[in-house]
Amino acid sequence: MSFAAPLALIAGTAMNVIGALGEGQQQKGQYEYQAQLALRDQQVAEMQARAAEEKAAYDQQQFQRRAARMQGATRAKLGASGALMSTGAPLAVLGAQAAELALDSSMIGYNGMVAARGYRDQGAMDYAQSKIYEQQGRNAERSSYWKAGSSLLQGFGSAYSSGMFGLGVPKSPGASFPGSGSVQSGIGQSTYRMH
Repeated sequence: MSFAAPLALIAGTAMNVIGALGEGQQQKGQYEYQAQLALRDQQVAEMQARAAEEKAAYDQQQFQRRAARMQGATRAKLGASGALMSTGAPLAVLGAQAAELALDSSMIGYNGMVAARGYRDQGAMDYAQSKIYEQQGRNAERSSYWKAGSSLLQGFGSAYSSGMFGLGVPKSPGASFPGSGSVQSGIGQSTYRMH
């Protein structure tokens, strides 16, 4: 066997091993990047949830101020008309207006809460996705180790089969292993004899 053949075999095996490990690291890096993006998306979703809550609280405050002015204007009109506001229709009008304004205020708060919950749910899904990406990265790295190990074993197998280690597999009946004798085989019988 020439000197170039073992070198080519060793170089080819080394390239396969390095390639498998490099591919695994590249895939792991891509999954880690995706995980970081998903975590960033989760943080953005949490900020959006807080913003939705703060906006709802602000909108509720502003609405309650407008509602108080509306109720004051209604009382002033009823008072100017000479109606007694503690009984009958004027009391019913003030009560209905107060109930409607309270419901509108509650709806503003509820809509803010629903929006915040939607953002937080999205954030939870983003977080879960980041964990999936991290696991996929670990799996890609492990897979690269298996591929590299397989390449090494195939390289050693090829080296052994080619006789590179001086222990090559006999190719024909009657061929001998170095230093161990010869193998003769016939139909239905095998004999081994030592030199």
